Amino acid sequence: MALSSWHAKAKVSTIVPRITEYVTSFQHSHVVTEQGVADCFGHSENEQAKNLIEQAAHPDARAELWAAAKQMNLVG
Repeated sequence: MALSSWHAKAKVSTIVPRITEYVTSFQHSHVVTEQGVADCFGHSENEQAKNLIEQAAHPDARAELWAAAKQMNLVG
């Protein structure tokens, strides 16, 4: 899946800790943004969270995403 890591007008991350709506697509193998490529397929939820934050999330959103991942017990 390819997307922008940041919504410039709203000034928010497009990579979010949780999705509140129903999702009908299968797990994506990779998430590609202008920040890089996060490998997701075959990895644990913990590894996926780490990869998304480190490799695909916008730098301005990473601290908030790390905090959310810690709150969800996905990272130490």
